Amino acid sequence: MGAFQNFPYCLYNLRKEDVTPRIREIVLEERKKIETKTTDFTGLCKYIAYAIEERLTKNHICTCYWVDLNNIISVDHVVLIAEFVAGTELKRLLIDPTYKQFTVKDERQLNKPKQLPCERLDKNILKNLLEFGVSDIDNEAFQNYLNSFGTYLCEINLDEYLKERKIGKRTQ
Repeated sequence: MGAFQNFPYCLYNLRKEDVTPRIREIVLEERKKIETKTTDFTGLCKYIAYAIEERLTKNHICTCYWVDLNNIISVDHVVLIAEFVAGTELKRLLIDPTYKQFTVKDERQLNKPKQLPCERLDKNILKNLLEFGVSDIDNEAFQNYLNSFGTYLCEINLDEYLKERKIGKRTQ
């Protein structure tokens, strides 16, 4: 389909179809661009998140929220949360195409964790992030994702967190 033919379909997802496959496709395309240059994703999360967010919002596929983990759990990492309506359901996806950097022990770290984040993350989320760079997310999955990075429990409600971001977007 050409851009003009696709226009009504993608404009804020008026048909309310599940756009997960399209989001996965974009994430994999952007990740592949990086993989052609390097296998080390360390420090590239902001670059790839920006590229993905730009494509998703420019094509009106979904609403994207920039999540800086440094502001939440003091981990220097950025992910996106995509939000859209599919049918009558509000769907949210965690977009973290560079997650595989948390599956390898980094001998350069001064304070090495006892467990890697991937060892603490729900296996379904882990599988989806490694394979597609995208995973369904709800409040429980968001808690699990955040808590996989540390030894303390983080209790941040995903709905409240995104509501604050929505208000911030409107006032900017």
